[in-house]
Amino acid sequence: MSSPLHKLVIIFTISTLPFAQSNSDPTEESLKASVEEGYLAWSERRTEDIDPGYSRGFGFRTKSPRSSNDKVPDVIEDWTRKKFLARWLDQMENYRTYIENMRFEIDGNVGMMWGFHIEEFKRKGKPPEKVRVRSSATYLYDPESNKWRTLLSHRDIQVFDDSGEYVPTWD
Repeated sequence: MSSPLHKLVIIFTISTLPFAQSNSDPTEESLKASVEEGYLAWSERRTEDIDPGYSRGFGFRTKSPRSSNDKVPDVIEDWTRKKFLARWLDQMENYRTYIENMRFEIDGNVGMMWGFHIEEFKRKGKPPEKVRVRSSATYLYDPESNKWRTLLSHRDIQVFDDSGEYVPTWD
């Protein structure tokens, strides 16, 4: 015959198992897959799949600066954001972005990504360009939707050496 304490321990253990073994627990692999999917969404011009938080970021760009018309306001409605992204992508004859070298790390439900990605694009009526972009981002994992959401990102295309160190170039 089991004691009430023994039954309590069994119930407690069973009730915690689904949480401990959940398929929706965040992993570095799930973060990497989410980031890779984000880059693919840009390349395939799927504005509905581009993380709304991606535009919440900052960067340092004296090389090839973009006009202030290219900046997304910090807080905009979803339909306006998608319209902005579609308008920006429509300026391109082609646009492709992909990971060159990225590192991923998570702590609980917070993830970090840092490294380099490549952007290859051609604006209509302009010569083709290829830039190596140093980038980093912080993500928050939402277990209910089983998705990573961008909290803040940083991107810049200054000149870097092969180890990622900034190479000063003043015009």
